[in-house]
Amino acid sequence: MAIKREAILQRHIKNFCRDAITARHEFFAFDRAKAAGKFTHAAEKARGVRAGTPDTVLLMAGIRPIFCELKAPGKKASEIQGDIGQRLIFVDCYWSVKDSVWGYWSWLRDLCIPMRPDAEQVALLHDAQVAATVGAAEAKAGKPPKATKRKVEPRYVATAAWSKRNAGLI
Repeated sequence: MAIKREAILQRHIKNFCRDAITARHEFFAFDRAKAAGKFTHAAEKARGVRAGTPDTVLLMAGIRPIFCELKAPGKKASEIQGDIGQRLIFVDCYWSVKDSVWGYWSWLRDLCIPMRPDAEQVALLHDAQVAATVGAAEAKAGKPPKATKRKVEPRYVATAAWSKRNAGLI
């Protein structure tokens, strides 16, 4: 079973907004699920559901809508998601792609969104919880954690002279 990293991140972004934003706000999340049948996406399109719609929107009085596309670390927005993002910016909305709660916090800070003084620590806490949830899901699925998949680089490289000396050739 696939680990839904973006869904885990989305849940923690929602909780971060609830915990850290001090002004009255509304947070909405969207998810276009995989097609359950061959006409599912056609029916969604007829209702106005569009591919590329950002994952979240944050609404606050007096501030332009804040749309965010959430991605797992290292992933990029698709071409259609980028196109929708540019369209949103053109109609005077904020739009960005983020892969962590801390990144989302940093963006909101740059937009001057009113938050608690310790909002950065709240964001870091939620990032730690995202990592723990993903790690638990990987362990349950029997996958090695991402941290162990990194290539191990040697600390020291033996020179030819050193190798000959230790082999007893010098």
